Amino acid sequence: MHKLNIHIFALLLCIKASSAFAIEKTSDTLSRHKHFIKPTLYFNAFGSGKQAFRKAPNNNYQWRQSNIGGYFPIFTQTNFSNSNIQSSFQLIGFANILTSKPQFSFINQNHVLTRLNIGLNTIYTNGQSTFLVTISPFKAQDRTSIRTSDWRMSWMAIYNYTFNENFSVRLGYIRSFVLDGYPNLPILGFRLGRYDKVHLNAQFPRNICLTIPMKEHLFLNVYARTTGSIYNMKDVNISNQNYENIIFRRNDLQRGVELCYKKNNQIAYSFGVGSVVGNVKLIERSSFNFSGNAYTVAGGSLKRKGFFNIGIQYSFGSSKKVYNNFTMQDAMFLNAQASGDANPQNNIPKQMNNDNLNLKKVQVKDIEEMIDIDDLN
Repeated sequence: MHKLNIHIFALLLCIKASSAFAIEKTSDTLSRHKHFIKPTLYFNAFGSGKQAFRKAPNNNYQWRQSNIGGYFPIFTQTNFSNSNIQSSFQLIGFANILTSKPQFSFINQNHVLTRLNIGLNTIYTNGQSTFLVTISPFKAQDRTSIRTSDWRMSWMAIYNYTFNENFSVRLGYIRSFVLDGYPNLPILGFRLGRYDKVHLNAQFPRNICLTIPMKEHLFLNVYARTTGSIYNMKDVNISNQNYENIIFRRNDLQRGVELCYKKNNQIAYSFGVGSVVGNVKLIERSSFNFSGNAYTVAGGSLKRKGFFNIGIQYSFGSSKKVYNNFTMQDAMFLNAQASGDANPQNNIPKQMNNDNLNLKKVQVKDIEEMIDIDDLN
């Protein structure tokens, strides 16, 4: 709880400081503001109940985590024709810090785990096409006993084609540690429905989400998603036996519902509940660089248990408007997931007019949706 309070305090402090730099909105936002994506800070907390192992029901495991992060535009170059966007190139930086203290009934010492992600999203839109490439080095370690740890690399490339305001498709490739034994995977996805209406977003094998607007500021997400991570642990006592080097891997499948309240264009809150099943492994290795012999000393499949998730997001400053620009809306959505925003729908404009639809104005929200920070582990 002390760690949770520190994360919340840090986020609120950043919000207060950043609000002093907010740029007032003007009617001429398309030409006056440079970037499509606002600097954004977020905080999320997740916790599950104690999950029993299927083959050893007397043993159990519990995972709780909190993370704070954000993303910010570095460079935006946009080409216009008759006030319509013809193409756009964007560089978006992001960073995320996650802290967890997993509980194992057969490990005698509490180990504090920390994961640091930094990365860069490169986004190019042209007409109805959007290209996103994300590079994200990270380090994940046992803070209790390790002071230095090797960096690992995750990356992803996705192509999105926006047919119209109701439909887009995505095809890509990802290198990550989310699915145990499958570090390299293709991605196939689509969006069905307008962002301001009921719509379905899917990116297999990562996630699928049905979003239902309930009121002007409130919407409901019904989702299933895969998450996972890999950590280096040092000097671990498992069932009264000491191991010098342990690689801890976790892989989850979450199914849940989530309420998101978007107070205004700056701040949004979320709360979700659901059930989680998964698998954990504690693997002994002679080193952490994947060289030498390795074998699993503990772990296995876990029984289903409930979980909760809470989040807060704050965006500051002003940006170019993307109403009726469905390609740019796709791009914004893909970027938010790529940068670790757990609720990228919070970046969706609250209203979009049906007048003067122009597909060349179409592309940021499908991009903000392309990657979740949990993919880049």
